[in-house]
Amino acid sequence: MFKKVVVGVGISAALLFVIGYLSGDSEKEGEKDKEDKKDSKIAEKKYTEENEKKLEKKVVERICFSTGKPGGNGEASLEKAFKLFQLSCKCGTKFPNNCAHFLSDALIRAGYSDLKNRDKMAVCPEGRPIRAKELLKYAQEKKTASRNDHKDRIMTGFWFVYNEYRGQGHVCLHREHHKEYTYDYKGTGNLDTFHDWPVQWHYKF
Repeated sequence: MFKKVVVGVGISAALLFVIGYLSGDSEKEGEKDKEDKKDSKIAEKKYTEENEKKLEKKVVERICFSTGKPGGNGEASLEKAFKLFQLSCKCGTKFPNNCAHFLSDALIRAGYSDLKNRDKMAVCPEGRPIRAKELLKYAQEKKTASRNDHKDRIMTGFWFVYNEYRGQGHVCLHREHHKEYTYDYKGTGNLDTFHDWPVQWHYKF
């Protein structure tokens, strides 16, 4: 009888030990799960914050490109380029001929961000194209309207203009006026008044 009691007590104690051991493991696993979940949430939050910052940066950059200055609104336009044009470039460099150089700077600041560091184009240190004929190809790719001369009185609004004389290209911007053929221009020069410049191509984009 005594032996049975002792054996019973021993078995009970062993069971209690095993249960306690297993409970301890369960608690440890529970704590480990909590820590893993906590680390996962921290990592997820960090990932989300980093992505939000990247997205915010892209949005700000897009706004800067689309308006020529941070915090503005609107899309790229030749009108903005006309208003933003200046006889200089962000890079501070000047070449013997700067018509395309300074005009591409104005176009990029006006929202034409795809023009910056464009493939197969000669560019300045700030990625502004510097050759008139290469800028002409860009205008031809993006054009929504075009004219072969500037004597058509139905032309109004802002136009990218390409002039050429004996293979030498020149670019500028025109603001054309309706009814009477009058206009303003922005660029390093305006060569339409010279009969020796027979190419007078106009593009809207």
